[in-house]
Amino acid sequence: MIRYVEPTEQLVVKIFARNLICSMAFYRQLGFELLAHRGSFVELAWEGHRLFLDERRDVPAAAELPQANIRIMIPDVDAYWMPTGGLSVHYRSDHHADHAAGHPPPLGDG
Repeated sequence: MIRYVEPTEQLVVKIFARNLICSMAFYRQLGFELLAHRGSFVELAWEGHRLFLDERRDVPAAAELPQANIRIMIPDVDAYWMPTGGLSVHYRSDHHADHAAGHPPPLGDG
């Protein structure tokens, strides 16, 4: 198959956010790069892989159970998480589940 666009341009997730500024700050504190901020729309990237945030003030409040999961492989999760102050969001190290699914275990603490 002939490549139409670069792989990092495909399968981009767009997250609807009630508060774009808070959502953008969260992802920026985790280490996402800001590529574009156009009114109620933000384009972020992690090592070239894009993530879109789209402000929709009518989005329902957060559900009790997670509605999505973002997997970022890093050598030391605490080094990325600690600067955020926790942001009242929980993270999990799923390297055991990933390994059971045939994915190699992450480096460091997962």
